[in-house]
Amino acid sequence: MVYEVSSNTKIKIGVVASDGQSISFGSEYATDGASGNYYEPHAVAIGDNRVAILLQAQGNAPRWTVGQPGLIIGDVTSDNVWNYRNGASIDNNACDGQWRDIDYDSTNDVIGAVWRRNISGDTDGYFTGIRVASGTGAALTIGTPTEIQTGSHSLTRVAYNATAGVWVSSWKYSSNNKYYICLLYTSPSPRDRTRSRMPSSA
Repeated sequence: MVYEVSSNTKIKIGVVASDGQSISFGSEYATDGASGNYYEPHAVAIGDNRVAILLQAQGNAPRWTVGQPGLIIGDVTSDNVWNYRNGASIDNNACDGQWRDIDYDSTNDVIGAVWRRNISGDTDGYFTGIRVASGTGAALTIGTPTEIQTGSHSLTRVAYNATAGVWVSSWKYSSNNKYYICLLYTSPSPRDRTRSRMPSSA
């Protein structure tokens, strides 16, 4: 369970009882293993014990530049213990405080993320693919952000359709209150300009 308390994003790991009738939660952990501030978390499982969380960095000691979207990677050990592994920005521009989403393509081992930029002259929607290396280092290989729509919008979502092998994104335009859907190719591809991010320090 990932949640926000006064701009501090926290996580608790729950263990479901064998009869499926109850759940017990362990201790509360900071998602980044320290005390950084983040906003509006979106989490997805990317393995049996590994989780990726998409967030926006906030004012107090985050692991990447304030205002930018980024990923935090962590592992669940001993049933209900959270271990921070890595964190990095996925776009060198500020993003909107709310409209972003994340999903996982387990076939190609790719995380897909969408978000809306929030800079002068650019409030468009973007998509990128991210791969996470195995092991405790969890180095990130981040695809180049690709613009998928233009203009002010909200309710941005993304999902991977395993049957069709495509990413699907949807959003609502502010100008006409209509919903739109876009089919996306899997990313990163060999043609992407990628960058690797090694674990960041506190």
